Amino acid sequence: MKRLLLTAAALLITVNAAYADGENKVSKSVKIKKPEAESIALKKVPGTIIDSDIEKRKTGIYWDIKIKPTEGTVTKKKVRVDANSGVIVTVEDDDDDDDDKDAKKD
Repeated sequence: MKRLLLTAAALLITVNAAYADGENKVSKSVKIKKPEAESIALKKVPGTIIDSDIEKRKTGIYWDIKIKPTEGTVTKKKVRVDANSGVIVTVEDDDDDDDDKDAKKD
């Protein structure tokens, strides 16, 4: 049983390290870096950045910036910025509370 738990833990650590490394490689290969993408998003939706992630999709590579707006609505927003052109692709309400639950655990 101990051996199984140790093997599972080692696999989990390896997968997490590989994922993080893959994300770093993707973010290094784009023209728009994270700080610039966040700045672009904040011009569209002024507020406080909650989270920023880069995503590689079939249609391109995008920064997903989650923002808590300073004015107007209490609903968080997700701004998707094209990581090569800097164009805002979408702005939508972020009703995904999973990040909030994770943050409370930390």
